[in-house]
Amino acid sequence: MKKRIIMKIAKRYRGEIVWAICYGRLDKVKRIIRSGIDVNKSDESGFTALRWAVQEGELDIVKLLLSVGANINTKDEDGFSPLYQAAADGNIQIVEYLLNSGANIEIKSNDDTTPLIIASCYDQLETVKLLVQRSADINAKTDDGNTALSYAKEYGNEDVANFLSEQGVG
Repeated sequence: MKKRIIMKIAKRYRGEIVWAICYGRLDKVKRIIRSGIDVNKSDESGFTALRWAVQEGELDIVKLLLSVGANINTKDEDGFSPLYQAAADGNIQIVEYLLNSGANIEIKSNDDTTPLIIASCYDQLETVKLLVQRSADINAKTDDGNTALSYAKEYGNEDVANFLSEQGVG
């Protein structure tokens, strides 16, 4: 019921492509793209079709959108990028695909939070490992001076904190 209400709102206020993405309708997204829609147009929150596809975990739609020129490093009003969202969600397949497609691993939100820091906050150990393996800056700091390790400790994410400590983070 809740999903259906959200989808009605999405279709009404954010357009048909968001509705199709939220329902995982790859065929419909393809048709909408063929009609000439600007895939980089954002809604009032700065969400593009790519950001919606990442948030909904729709890897095939992510691939399609990138293949037609979606901006991989676009940010919403809070400075959250598609990679940031995928890292927060722990969607390792999408994180890996975005990185392989050229996403900026060090992209920062408005408060200087990186994908590694947000993955640490949300206890996404496998995502943290992947980002570190791909050379994310383990010493990056937010605008208030916190690091991935300090947040992992603050939120009680012991496995993430231990892993980061093993990497030589202070």
